[in-house]
Amino acid sequence: IDRSHTFLRPFSSMAQASWNGVIVAETKTFETIEGNIYFPPEAQKKDYFRDSDHTSVCGWKGKCNYYNLNVDGKVNLNCAFVYKNPKPAATKIKDYVAFWKGGFYSFFPTICTASAIFSSENQV
Repeated sequence: IDRSHTFLRPFSSMAQASWNGVIVAETKTFETIEGNIYFPPEAQKKDYFRDSDHTSVCGWKGKCNYYNLNVDGKVNLNCAFVYKNPKPAATKIKDYVAFWKGGFYSFFPTICTASAIFSSENQV
């Protein structure tokens, strides 16, 4: 067998977030920090995101802003979060969004699939 033109091409991982049966973010390019998948701005389906007044502070990432999701008339309060002006240690997730309350994540790595389901206690 002539292997001079043989090469391996790795499969890409895929991360996806959906809520209320609708995909709200999907990407092959993401960051994972402290168990959260952070989706870059271009992966976010902005039509579903609404600014929230809620904020919090992380000691090493900085001020955190939140979004409400509005999907088919249902709202999930403060379920997505973003660091718009992170501290220097977290600049790689600037404007990346992660989800927590009431969200469904799917992560499709090269060799297996893992999912996490969170409670929907904040649906209104």
